[in-house]
Amino acid sequence: MRGTPATMSSLNEYPDGLIPTLAEELRDRVKAAEEAGIRRWRIILDPGMGFAKVGNQNLDILRHMPALRQWPGLEGLPWLLGSSRKSFVGKITGVSNPGDRVFGTAATVTAAVQGGADIVRVHDVLEMAQVVLMADAIYRH
Repeated sequence: MRGTPATMSSLNEYPDGLIPTLAEELRDRVKAAEEAGIRRWRIILDPGMGFAKVGNQNLDILRHMPALRQWPGLEGLPWLLGSSRKSFVGKITGVSNPGDRVFGTAATVTAAVQGGADIVRVHDVLEMAQVVLMADAIYRH
């Protein structure tokens, strides 16, 4: 995570580009974890949607998941995306109440599956399980 919960909202500038910076930061964390004795098979990558990201930066993560999955040093690791009810979903859809962002979340979950996410973190489990099953059938079978 970039910064702390108190400071991360001010750390959303990526002069070298969001995707390259994010990939390099994750690769650094993977390396540190491995050097600390954590086996690679115990590592799950999370690009931190909504954390030190604003607006279209979250969409860029969804759009560039295939590139992130293939980034040198990150290949073969599982990816988790947590876009459920995020504020960027509300801003785009115009839905202010997070609990009412089910349809916007469904779109982001579909994009996550299409992009290669292995795990999605959601609030509306029953609904998103159906979304994942359909997206998986469309994009992976």
